Amino acid sequence: MGKRTRRADRAELGVRRVLAALPGPDELATARVELVSTEGPSAGSRPAGVAEGDDGRRYFFKMAPPEHVAAEIFAHEVRALGARPTVPTAARRLAFAGGTPVAGMLQPLVEHAGVRLPTDPMQWTELQREVLLREHPWEWLLGNLDTHIDQYVLVGPDRLPLNIDWDHALEDLEVDVLDRFTKRSFAIAPIRNALYDAFARGDVELNLRGLRREVRRIARIDEEPLRAALHDWAVRAGVTEDRADRVASRFFARKRAIGATFQALMTELVYERAARRKPGSLPIRVRARIAVNDAWQRLVIDSLHDKVVIPWLRLYRRALAVRAALGLAPETDRRRGRRR
Repeated sequence: MGKRTRRADRAELGVRRVLAALPGPDELATARVELVSTEGPSAGSRPAGVAEGDDGRRYFFKMAPPEHVAAEIFAHEVRALGARPTVPTAARRLAFAGGTPVAGMLQPLVEHAGVRLPTDPMQWTELQREVLLREHPWEWLLGNLDTHIDQYVLVGPDRLPLNIDWDHALEDLEVDVLDRFTKRSFAIAPIRNALYDAFARGDVELNLRGLRREVRRIARIDEEPLRAALHDWAVRAGVTEDRADRVASRFFARKRAIGATFQALMTELVYERAARRKPGSLPIRVRARIAVNDAWQRLVIDSLHDKVVIPWLRLYRRALAVRAALGLAPETDRRRGRRR
């Protein structure tokens, strides 16, 4: 085990200890809390605020449908099997100012640096790069490609990136091809893709040992507790039996193939990095495809996220807040035939 790996292990253990000292799921489900602020994250898609308990502890509450809450809880349960740092969650109903109680999720507030990870991976520390690599197999397993820059907070003295938003877990399981351009949608790209881009261009060095270790950990997880967690997810989310069966089938197919999936990704990354050092070694068509994808991806991460995505999310959040204040039901997502 290398020096960098040991240092990252110690840093992540420190974050896990911080999270372990916070209220767990059972306490979150029963704690007496009241919303004291409705100022949520600027990048959030749903009304959110800060709650305070009788004991003075502070919590984060976000309005959300049962399926999103169930996804958060499921992600916490799965990641706990691999000792990954994750914020606990419980389903709660709380009232925003002047309104009736609404369904959502309650989490303990986690102290963090108050600034986000830079969009340029050249400005990340070695530990930050290492943690983002370790997280990738877990985000892939959980079918969560909603891992843009604002999904992470920087925690602890080493400012390790911690994903605090898993409410879209299991939503991207139909994506079965993983490369360094894989993303959720046209305008939302995982921030890790910028790291792979920098590696392929030869701008940063990456040690893939930690990533491989997490892949092996996932492959070794017993499927019985995963089946139990998926059953509980389906009950909490209120999905049909057919949908629960489809999700479980895709999830386990993903788990069983994770070694081959990430070996292919790493092989592709190393090959492209080596080929780009030799002019003419990549076919013109391949170079053109890479150039177009790189240009668009950097535009999405460096510009469109802040200038387009966040303003749209702000409008969407306000619309949901108005509906909640009027006592209206959540809107229906016609594409999926279910509530968002």
